[in-house]
Amino acid sequence: IDCKKLRYLLEFFTPLFPPEEIAYLIKQLKQLQTNLGDFNDLCVQEDYLLHVADELPLADQQSRHTLMAIGGLVAILHQERLRVKAEFAQTFAAFTAPANSQLFAELFARKRLFCK
Repeated sequence: IDCKKLRYLLEFFTPLFPPEEIAYLIKQLKQLQTNLGDFNDLCVQEDYLLHVADELPLADQQSRHTLMAIGGLVAILHQERLRVKAEFAQTFAAFTAPANSQLFAELFARKRLFCK
């Protein structure tokens, strides 16, 4: 949520900053948000399918087939979640790179000077 708030603020105040620099930071933030959002979506989907599976009766054949299908979907979602989780380290490292931190510091230090 804080990433989203920061991105919206940066987008709102974009005209106050050098275009290329602020666009680069917003792009980095969007990539981080996408990664976090994808991970969350996959977790929610997997949890929901497991909940549905828990509620199915085992007595009839159709329910057993449904359980097998759910199991296959959960396996695919789990693999995708692991892939997205592995990408997080790279995405976060890019966002928190010293060059980005320096750019944030420079952009916002400049604005404080104008506010005095």
